Amino acid sequence: MIDEVDSATNNQVFLDFLAQLRAYYIDWEDVSTFHSVILACVYDIKNLKRKIRSDEEHKYNSPKLSQRLYFGNIAETFDVDMSFSMPEIATMLAEYEADYHTGMEIMTVAERLHYYTNGYPFLVSSLCKTIHDKCLSWTVNGVDEAEKHVLKSNNTLFDDIVKNLVNNTSLSKLVESVLLHGEQVSFEIRNPDISLGVMLGILVEKDGQVSISNILFETQILNYYISIAQIRGVVGRYVSDTKAVPNNNLC
Repeated sequence: MIDEVDSATNNQVFLDFLAQLRAYYIDWEDVSTFHSVILACVYDIKNLKRKIRSDEEHKYNSPKLSQRLYFGNIAETFDVDMSFSMPEIATMLAEYEADYHTGMEIMTVAERLHYYTNGYPFLVSSLCKTIHDKCLSWTVNGVDEAEKHVLKSNNTLFDDIVKNLVNNTSLSKLVESVLLHGEQVSFEIRNPDISLGVMLGILVEKDGQVSISNILFETQILNYYISIAQIRGVVGRYVSDTKAVPNNNLC
């Protein structure tokens, strides 16, 4: 089982390894090899299949490969809503309250957690863990403070959001137009950028329009875009200043 396959699809050594496995599968009756190989975290298996075959081989299908090489393709349709509703968040808080007796107003805190996260499980857990670890109050103010801490934290979820925006320029432009410029974009799931954004958990439908999935994501992405713009501005001013110096001689 090989995880995070998408991150290695431009690694020629890895692609050669997959090609070798494929060759073994084609001759599997003569060569002793694995019974199966699972490739997890694959966005689009069509691109990967093309990369591990030569142009000539693209003309032929390999039934033995498809039978024995399983692709864990996250682009497949998955209709189960994994987000937490407010009653579900309240149930978890009630269990916590039964153990720690904080005196919190459970529904009020649950509503505030849902406000920031839209029920995104990792974010709900992160806010609650921050409140517990930082000894913040189990109140609206405590959730607000936890939100600031989470936004400043270094975690793989926020890293993945930035990585996905960097790696998908068209999606990034769509998110930027919605978030920074306030453009109204009709939600059409057949639009490849919208479909990708939904699959990655960045976009959702709200009143028929494309929207960022939760406030924490909005703030994190906005901070990223502002930081990039500021850096570009500094670089631009630096380039302008150096052009004004005769012979580019800096003192």
